[in-house]
Amino acid sequence: MPKGKSGNEKPKKSAPKKAVEKTEKMEAASSAEQKVDPPKSSAKAKSEPGCDREQLDAQKLVAAGGEITYESDEYIELEDSRVFKMLQGMQLSPEEAREAAVRQRNLLIESWNTRDELYRELFGEPHHVTPGPYAPPPVLKLEDVILPEEEKERGETGDPGNPNLDEQHLNILVYAPDPTRPYWTYVTAGLSSPWLQDAPAEVTGFGCEIMIKAKEDMPWAPQILRTLAFYILNHAGTLSPGVRIDLNGPIIPGSNSKLSNIFIWYPDDAPDCWYYLPSGGFGLFIAIGITPDERQFAESIEEYGTWCIQQVLRQMGHDQVTDPYRGTVMEQEGIGLALLKTKSFADNFRENVAYGSESFES
Repeated sequence: MPKGKSGNEKPKKSAPKKAVEKTEKMEAASSAEQKVDPPKSSAKAKSEPGCDREQLDAQKLVAAGGEITYESDEYIELEDSRVFKMLQGMQLSPEEAREAAVRQRNLLIESWNTRDELYRELFGEPHHVTPGPYAPPPVLKLEDVILPEEEKERGETGDPGNPNLDEQHLNILVYAPDPTRPYWTYVTAGLSSPWLQDAPAEVTGFGCEIMIKAKEDMPWAPQILRTLAFYILNHAGTLSPGVRIDLNGPIIPGSNSKLSNIFIWYPDDAPDCWYYLPSGGFGLFIAIGITPDERQFAESIEEYGTWCIQQVLRQMGHDQVTDPYRGTVMEQEGIGLALLKTKSFADNFRENVAYGSESFES
């Protein structure tokens, strides 16, 4: 089991670190089809039969990360963390549990502030936030910690699906168009929150935040992001570039929109795809709406299909903006040439990779 740093050195804090350069955008797309179910009331991941809930959550958290990578003034050895002890089957004393709860809240607050600073750097001031309020959780004092067994004694129960709980709040930040960004931008804030961590890890929270660009400010965009967020939370998973998802209906429920699928890719607005919070790293990705025949084209390419449909959308003037009322690009003038050029580029790229060529430029 990896250990954190020890000794008397106090590593310096840093502003949001833009680490890990964006990987080649022509990554092999995920071929597994995913379907998004309607969001459920619980905002927690499902537990498995016969497993202790907290221990299962701890296993999922460490499986997602495992190593301590972020340096802070209050450095916690992995062996001292609540997660590690639960994995080892150790019972925390009431004093240890209270200290872990305070550490978790402090990490949550620091990570919230760092992500907010990052979003302001990338997108500016939000036009509005839904739902409110949008603020870091309050500081938790040791004497104010109420342990689960104490809640039972008092007859109190926690609702894991309550979005107002400090450690579970998910916001969607909405940014208005400006001269350099002529579209509405919607970004989740909460999927990367360290809900289960009391120490830094390789990956924070569920390891991602998702955004959508739209021509107009309409309710469907935050609704889609909430659906994706609940999908991630309920299945204890994540979304990564290359994934294509069937929405099982129009992108605007009850409408005649031809967009009924989305794919996940790298947003042009974020210079890096991977960012760091005090609690660990997360990816900032974009969801883009497509029609069934556009998805069919992507799947016909085998590798690089998601990259290909993104390039076709660019060539046909849509870029990464989702317009629920647009028609399929497969009926636009000039689509034949766009498909041929894009597919040929992907085939050449695949061939150069197979032969290990270093002279090919993408």
